[in-house]
Amino acid sequence: MKNVLAVLALLLWVPFAFAQTPTVQSVTVNDYGTYAFDVQTVDGTDSTGVAPQRTVTNIRQISTTRIATLPKPGAELHLGFHFTINGSPEGANVDIHFIRTTDNGKTVLSDATIQRQIGWTYYRGFTISGDDQPVPCVETVQVWYGNQLLASQSFTLVN
Repeated sequence: MKNVLAVLALLLWVPFAFAQTPTVQSVTVNDYGTYAFDVQTVDGTDSTGVAPQRTVTNIRQISTTRIATLPKPGAELHLGFHFTINGSPEGANVDIHFIRTTDNGKTVLSDATIQRQIGWTYYRGFTISGDDQPVPCVETVQVWYGNQLLASQSFTLVN
């Protein structure tokens, strides 16, 4: 019986012993600009407690631009980018950290860590509401893995 338990324990241990630790080498920004999409759900707020986190579907790029006109009251502007996480092993889960800032990084607008899979392509974006009386500025979204800055995408908002 002891031998059977020893063999069973060994069989259960082997997959963990040879499991590859996920490694992220880079992020490729595939496209950027203004987008339209359908909102599927709203599930709380990000870690700053400011902006609701929305699950979006049917994401469509409207234009490729880094300069956008601020929306008027009653309208919204959706800016963002598609990115692919490069590393190994493909499909492994990793924690990707997103920081959205304005004023050359002085003001943090949102800060969130989200689990994503290596080799997959994702959309990351934000919405500017004209009802919030936005002002011209440069907003930047940074993509981090641990202490490594993988990508940074800036958008200039003008009147």
